Amino acid sequence: MEEKTVYSAGLIPRTAIALFEELLLKESFAGFFSRLIKLDIPLPFNPITALYYKGWNRLILGLEGLVKGFSDPRWMGKKQALSKGWKLKKNQQSSYIYIPLAKKSSSKGYSRYAYRAVYNGEQFEDIDQSSFPFTLKEKGEDYLFKLGDALKLKVVEACIDKSCYLPAQDLIVLPPLSHFKSKFCFQLSLLHELAHATGHESRLHRRLGDNCRSYFYIVEEILAEFSTLLIFAKIHPGLQGRSLQEALEEDWAYLRHWILLLGADNRSLRYAIFQGLRAFLYLEEKLLSISL
Repeated sequence: MEEKTVYSAGLIPRTAIALFEELLLKESFAGFFSRLIKLDIPLPFNPITALYYKGWNRLILGLEGLVKGFSDPRWMGKKQALSKGWKLKKNQQSSYIYIPLAKKSSSKGYSRYAYRAVYNGEQFEDIDQSSFPFTLKEKGEDYLFKLGDALKLKVVEACIDKSCYLPAQDLIVLPPLSHFKSKFCFQLSLLHELAHATGHESRLHRRLGDNCRSYFYIVEEILAEFSTLLIFAKIHPGLQGRSLQEALEEDWAYLRHWILLLGADNRSLRYAIFQGLRAFLYLEEKLLSISL
């Protein structure tokens, strides 16, 4: 297995950030929506170790499969595959996973990683289909309402006009379901506030609580809405139904509103995407850990 060492302040998610930056800036809702549907893919899996990839590696390999058109969720090193008698096809390009190393010896304190070459199952000849993993069951919308418990925060309904997350109390307050146009709008609103809650100091520790005109508030709204759309696609695989698509289109318009407020500040947009992906991975991990 090819392995090298690299220091990184943001190397791991760079490919993912570039892809989503292009989608958010150049795509219409229809274009982004078509990509959102395709995100409903099996979790990347190593058939040799029988383990699912986690964190950034799961996101990177999922996106690699999406971009390169792979439907096989299996990813492994060349030597691992050879141990099973699977031969790599000619002229195949590798992808990479990143393994964090304990020692940090960069002068700027950047994390140190080993990155290893891996290949998709479709890049090998005569691969054994019996090694194909069982599809992980979608958690579904029933699990959404347990995410608050998984994050160890309170979610309450009250007679208010707008949903909000209160960082000081670590509390989400929502209007009653009857206040929303549909159950999907209610779910999107809850997910948006859950995304904000990932920024609490006990979780991902972002700057929260700024007024609505501040730079940090704009970035926080973008990352929360971006994360919300990604998680929502996991909860509703296929994203079918008019009322569901109408709810998503409203959220897309809300997201675009905040992106336009940034103007030409692409560096800030990349930062918001990076933080949004962190929030998405955090919520996804919690979603996968919930059992009914």
